[in-house]
Amino acid sequence: MAILFKKCKLFDKTFAKATKQVQSKFKDFVNWKKDHPHEKFGSSDYAFSRGGHLSGFSHAKLNFDVSIVYKVDKDIIYLYGVFSHDDIGTGQPANINKQDSAAAKFSNQVFENDRMSLVKMMTQQLRFLETDPKGVNVEYRKSAMSRKKECFNNSFKALSGHPDSLYVLGYVFLHNIPIEHAWIKEGDRYFDVTLDPEKQHGYVSVAEIPYDILMEYIDKHSSAPSLYDLNRFNVMKQGK
Repeated sequence: MAILFKKCKLFDKTFAKATKQVQSKFKDFVNWKKDHPHEKFGSSDYAFSRGGHLSGFSHAKLNFDVSIVYKVDKDIIYLYGVFSHDDIGTGQPANINKQDSAAAKFSNQVFENDRMSLVKMMTQQLRFLETDPKGVNVEYRKSAMSRKKECFNNSFKALSGHPDSLYVLGYVFLHNIPIEHAWIKEGDRYFDVTLDPEKQHGYVSVAEIPYDILMEYIDKHSSAPSLYDLNRFNVMKQGK
């Protein structure tokens, strides 16, 4: 049975801060679980107490203080991050508030493969001009022209004078809820000119539209397109 490991943003964030020794031990954990997903990785690998604040999750020690928090579901192992006892409130004495906070964070994580499956399900009825649904890293750029809740017009305005850039339609995940959204792409980099840069969001690009096709659409319809306007692009492409 092939075991699939799934990571979330919380895992990426905490793992990046871990020491090289912890990261090396994590590789040992992965190698063990590939062949023994339901067996313990050493003596300190067990589920949190049933009925407790972290019930439903497991953890395995990577050193005397740091553990990997994970969950096994059949042939999938979900990786939530690497944490010290103090991080998640499991030290002595226990911190119930930290345990509650950690449990809430774990429960609210969206795993990349799950996110892509959700996007494909939401968009499978659409006929696209050219699409390549994929998770992308998006940077944030303030613009004097930008207005809240006007991502389509904000992104169109940001492209003015930049004919080599692309108008991107897709989804942004706010509190793990996919919301239709627009942003821009310049070269290999993506920029959001609408949302608050103080909060990091997950993005999935569905369609990346060249400037000339975008302008043709706007000349015809007098507004920047949304994701569900993509069918109109097919009509334009057929010359109707």
